[in-house]
Amino acid sequence: MGHLTVLLKDAPADVDELWIKISDLAVHRIGDEDTEGGWIPVKFSEVEGSTLTFDLLTYQNGKTLELSDVDLEVGNYSKIRMTVLEANATYYGEEEENEKVPLKVPSGHIDVITKFNITATEDVVVIIDMIPDMVKISHSNNLNPTLKAEIYQSSPVKNEDPQANSQETEGDD
Repeated sequence: MGHLTVLLKDAPADVDELWIKISDLAVHRIGDEDTEGGWIPVKFSEVEGSTLTFDLLTYQNGKTLELSDVDLEVGNYSKIRMTVLEANATYYGEEEENEKVPLKVPSGHIDVITKFNITATEDVVVIIDMIPDMVKISHSNNLNPTLKAEIYQSSPVKNEDPQANSQETEGDD
């Protein structure tokens, strides 16, 4: 068994709040001659109930949201999937006239295309940077963000800087 931590952060956007409700989180394991590939559900960190709701815009300037912190089977992984139940953008208006706009996620999920290897000797931290596409939000009410994943692999030693061995990959839904 190896260890995976998934964190989420955001870049600034031209919207005042961006609420997202996620029902499932999964990682895609690449199969080989010894192991079967496929989607593996992972549990949310410290979430009561079966969904996670958050304002994405609160996770900027070094702040991150821990989505999951789990042990996984050793192997190669190629994607992280978030199933989105609901998303809303809020624009603050004058005098309590805030506009809340429901957003669509056409596929019902957001995939982060990335590659990481879970080993028995290293901890893996994946930091997903979700950058909202304001053109798609403002013109079609679609949440279809650009996604960047930073991968950090380190020995499982407390207080070690995981950025010592990092790689950056990009993904898109």
